[in-house]
Amino acid sequence: TVRDVNRAFQSAFGYDADDVVGSDLLGRIVPPVPDPDPVPEPGDDETIPELLVATGESYRGEVRRRTDGGVREFILNVVPLSPGEERGAGYAIYTDITERKTRESELERQNERLEEFANIVSHDLRNPLSVARGNLELARETGDEVRFDTAERALEQMEELIDDLLSLARRGQLVDETERVDLGAVARQAWATTDTGDAELVTSQSVVVDADEDRLAELLSNLFRNAVEHGSTGNQTASGDAAEHGSTGSRDTPDDALEHD
Repeated sequence: TVRDVNRAFQSAFGYDADDVVGSDLLGRIVPPVPDPDPVPEPGDDETIPELLVATGESYRGEVRRRTDGGVREFILNVVPLSPGEERGAGYAIYTDITERKTRESELERQNERLEEFANIVSHDLRNPLSVARGNLELARETGDEVRFDTAERALEQMEELIDDLLSLARRGQLVDETERVDLGAVARQAWATTDTGDAELVTSQSVVVDADEDRLAELLSNLFRNAVEHGSTGNQTASGDAAEHGSTGSRDTPDDALEHD
């Protein structure tokens, strides 16, 4: 039986004291438990900890309670005045933590996005770095100066990726405008800066697309690498088989990165 509530309760829950005192308070403030969870029964102390007041037991924990403005999050403290005494009296003290829980949820989502972003950055930068290192080693072994050109293109690709990532961080978007580009030429550019092992690139007749050239090159580089790494044979095979059975990896392609004719 509710004997009294203070002004803070009236403010937090939006219920007048006259309507609460002597009424079925728990029936009003305890929200229904969604199926398939069992519906709380009167006397179910684990579901309705306020009932512990009558049994002289203490409690502190987070609960969801229904207010006049909707369901909100609270910390509930059950403080018995007669510990261990049945049918005793005590206090149920509520501290509204809805805003804090909302901030925690937003922070958790931001951390998840940050982790995903870090994985994308690592994934995109690791490949041209690997290409640059590999070609520098080959240049030392063979003296082939063409290897330096390939390594330089890979480093330039890394620099462009870093610039794009900075733009993304500042503006929240990457692709502002598209232009007509030769798909085969961009594909060969991406292939040259991607570690594809013994795989081969075969391009069809010239195809012109509307795209952001840098993002398209990055997209194709990711596609080539994943196709070679995850091809159906398990080895680095010809690109026809690899592309047919490959995976685009963990990142999604922006819808506006490429528009086909």
